[in-house]
Amino acid sequence: MKKIIAWLEENGMEYSVNKYGNPHYFNDGFSVDGIQIAFYFDGIGNKPESEKLLLNYMKRKRSYVCQHIRFGVGRSYRIMNVFDAVRLEEHEKAVSNAVEKF
Repeated sequence: MKKIIAWLEENGMEYSVNKYGNPHYFNDGFSVDGIQIAFYFDGIGNKPESEKLLLNYMKRKRSYVCQHIRFGVGRSYRIMNVFDAVRLEEHEKAVSNAVEKF
């Protein structure tokens, strides 16, 4: 993660380091670290051409996952370790199943 953060700073991209897994809503103590980067269609924040640069860089990082999330005014990418991504997916599925049972 440190190398990715250093690369983002070198290329002038705005990012945030977040904890995923809803540690504040579910009192189970589970969370994983990740980086979130947003690209807006109206040009606020990161430059649109930086998005291709990011995707090309992340293709070379085999031990990390770059998940694409589209929202109303842009696209967001969530970067995390492959192992953490699998753990997060399993945790979200378990929480979803528990909510359905309730």
